[in-house]
Amino acid sequence: MIQEIPTEFEKMVLLEDLSFNSNQISVIPLVLGNLGRMRNINYDNNPIKSPREDVLAQGSESVILYMQRMYQSALKSGLEMVNANLKHFPVEALTVPKLHSLILDDNVIEVLPAEVKVLSGLTILSLQVQILNSQLGY
Repeated sequence: MIQEIPTEFEKMVLLEDLSFNSNQISVIPLVLGNLGRMRNINYDNNPIKSPREDVLAQGSESVILYMQRMYQSALKSGLEMVNANLKHFPVEALTVPKLHSLILDDNVIEVLPAEVKVLSGLTILSLQVQILNSQLGY
């Protein structure tokens, strides 16, 4: 069984359909966001932890869009996930080096995780129109 998707997939820019059902993949790597022709991704029956279940539950098209947004943010060090139906903070953002801008407006994120403190270079954080709990995760 396959346990990870190689980051070299980033170079497969003509790939349109990717299926890795019934394996042991726990992370769909951000580099798949570079695959602009990707139209379908099948990931059923894998113990996927990233992206989170609320993203995966929206289906293939939403996962592809999510990965493309995350990848683009990694390239420009800013992340905009406006109206993306996120219920949880996108933990993948914590892996983006030198992230300076994080715009998560119009989602339904309830809690900011304590790990958000690792984003020490963050100069813009926008969480407009959220259902945040009164206390942060830390």
